[in-house]
Amino acid sequence: MQPEHRLRVRPGEKVPVDGHQVALGSNGLLADLNVAVDELAGQAEHLRRQGQTVMFVAVDGRLAGLLGVADPIKQSTPEAVRILDDGGARIVIVTGDSPSKRQRWSPSCW
Repeated sequence: MQPEHRLRVRPGEKVPVDGHQVALGSNGLLADLNVAVDELAGQAEHLRRQGQTVMFVAVDGRLAGLLGVADPIKQSTPEAVRILDDGGARIVIVTGDSPSKRQRWSPSCW
């Protein structure tokens, strides 16, 4: 792989890497690129249930793998939410994430 270089990439674009076209993104993005993700769907759902964001990787138009990225809840969050709740604040979680991730973030799960 070549030394690091800066690229400006827009969603849906493939990136050239050592002579190969690489795409990284959601199952929707890969579907737009006509790359099926079915063979890794089970692993992807497992990662989502753990609260991870899943990104699929395609190389030269073929599924090559997936990545799970986690943004864990800070240790101080449950106590902070309890303090706010005890003070009468209305706690609302607003997110565009998947239902499995929303459930994992729910205060009832802490």
